[in-house]
Amino acid sequence: MLAFHYFDLVTARVALKIPPDQVDDVVGEVLMSAMKSSFDGRSLGEFHNWLQTITKRRIADRTEKNKRLKLREQALPEEHQGDDEQAPDAYGVEGGQEEAEMMSIVTSCHTALPDPQHRRTVELYGPVEMGFYGLSARDTANMVNEEFGTNPHEMTEANVHKIWQRFKDAVRKELGGAWS
Repeated sequence: MLAFHYFDLVTARVALKIPPDQVDDVVGEVLMSAMKSSFDGRSLGEFHNWLQTITKRRIADRTEKNKRLKLREQALPEEHQGDDEQAPDAYGVEGGQEEAEMMSIVTSCHTALPDPQHRRTVELYGPVEMGFYGLSARDTANMVNEEFGTNPHEMTEANVHKIWQRFKDAVRKELGGAWS
């Protein structure tokens, strides 16, 4: 019964990391795992942490499954032989600089951010096409405040926009100004 009490929280956490069409399946897996396992905790706080651990594991399982499926669906290089002209990729970078290189720079700039709150802000707010979650500034600020607390300062939507702008500037600098 406690697992269903946390249904909305589990659904929200899963929705942040799993594609929308798979959220219900993963939430179902979390609840089934919670019901099948034996919980020996004596307090509601222990149960919350235990359910959160199950949720993280089911999200990780589904993420790995999705990665394996994506690898199988990718086109082989010989399928594109004869394509004389390469269109710009999703980031406006011309054919000579591939998406993989762009993603490498994005990842490098993301991990180089010294503040864990800023890294999490970029991860939550950045666009899905870049491997981030694509949340709104308001949702991002709320999630960061929930995860890190409001000490010393509360994260606001304006902070989210400023952190994202600085991140974009860092990526643009690494690309030599090629990213809009």
